Amino acid sequence: MKWLSRLFNYVPAHERKGISLDERGCWLIDFKKSDFTLFVREMGMLFPEGAIIYLEGTAIAPDVEEYLHSIRADKITKVEMGTIWPRPKIFHIPLVAEYLEKLAALTDTHAIPEVCDHFHVYKDNQVLLQGHDMLDKTVYLSNEIAENLIKDFCAKANCKYRKEKDGA
Repeated sequence: MKWLSRLFNYVPAHERKGISLDERGCWLIDFKKSDFTLFVREMGMLFPEGAIIYLEGTAIAPDVEEYLHSIRADKITKVEMGTIWPRPKIFHIPLVAEYLEKLAALTDTHAIPEVCDHFHVYKDNQVLLQGHDMLDKTVYLSNEIAENLIKDFCAKANCKYRKEKDGA
């Protein structure tokens, strides 16, 4: 079957496995009335030092890709992939203010798919933010993130939050 995945450029199930966030009972942030640039610029306030941003995409713009290559994280954890086909490009970058500011500037001049399709934040083996299909402009945040931080973030990023219901 490996030859089929190479021929059709898709990602087989065993390669997609990695850490993920159980979205039941998490915080849900909706930034439909905001913009991706503001969301990226302010998100550093939510996460602890040492967190890593995971970006996955199939149409990443060349200048965005070049920047992401230049700031790759050294120590990474395998994150569950969200794209089956075509095989996406994946980047793990340290979540630091300087990198967020430059990434936000890039999001200001590119459509979301030119930056990523999926956007996650993790630390060690724990996913803290999970954003599949970023065009939907919704992400899930771990219960580990304090509500007062989320409230302050949403005020600055012009977005809304709520607690996701438990269950399926």
